[in-house]
Amino acid sequence: MATTELKCEKHRTPTHLTCAQCGKPSCTKCLVWTEVGQKCRDCVPNKAGAERSVIVPLAVVAVLVVALLAVLGAFSRGSSDETVAERGNQGRTQPGIGQPARDGALTFVVTSFECGPEEVGFGDLKKTANGRYCILVFKATNTSSRPTAFSPARQTLLDAQRRQFGWDGLASAIYHRGQGGRDGPEQLLGTQQLNPSAVVETTLLFDVPDGVNPEMVELHGGAGTLGATVRLTEPAARIG
Repeated sequence: MATTELKCEKHRTPTHLTCAQCGKPSCTKCLVWTEVGQKCRDCVPNKAGAERSVIVPLAVVAVLVVALLAVLGAFSRGSSDETVAERGNQGRTQPGIGQPARDGALTFVVTSFECGPEEVGFGDLKKTANGRYCILVFKATNTSSRPTAFSPARQTLLDAQRRQFGWDGLASAIYHRGQGGRDGPEQLLGTQQLNPSAVVETTLLFDVPDGVNPEMVELHGGAGTLGATVRLTEPAARIG
């Protein structure tokens, strides 16, 4: 018995496919996959339009949610750092020598500060300053509940114009080895991981130009923190 050849009603091309809803012969160009089989486009226009109308709003909502979460996360981190810095500086006072100042996970106490030496060490192990050396001695305590990294390279001196002066690593190393006239145990110079409640005391030398008088030190408890400013000219001062 002869078999009747089916042809797509739109394109008139031979086909063996039919719409699952209306049974109309259709080619692959005219059929749309659905959850209940292949249907011709005449049987699914409303559903396709509905899918498009839902997909677009969902995509927009997803983008807005991601953007909102990013903004809230940045705001939360900034607020947290600022709160920690304010608490460390006691809110309305700026700490001075001998007073605690907190930044990030670390609480600092500057124990002494002096300027004057033009060189440290002797013989082959000697270094001469371009100006003069300022010597900063301080302790750092991890007052958080998690390990944190301490780095001397993050600490800077400030003058009255708030110009920054970084530490001299080589001069500090020579001084720590007793070549600066102060024999004693080796002190921390490199970056070190401090566990909660761990305390480290170190001495840093800064090569400061002649005529410059540092008034403050900005101490950082971590990378990217705001820093805690300690006055070096008097015990404490009111802010504002």
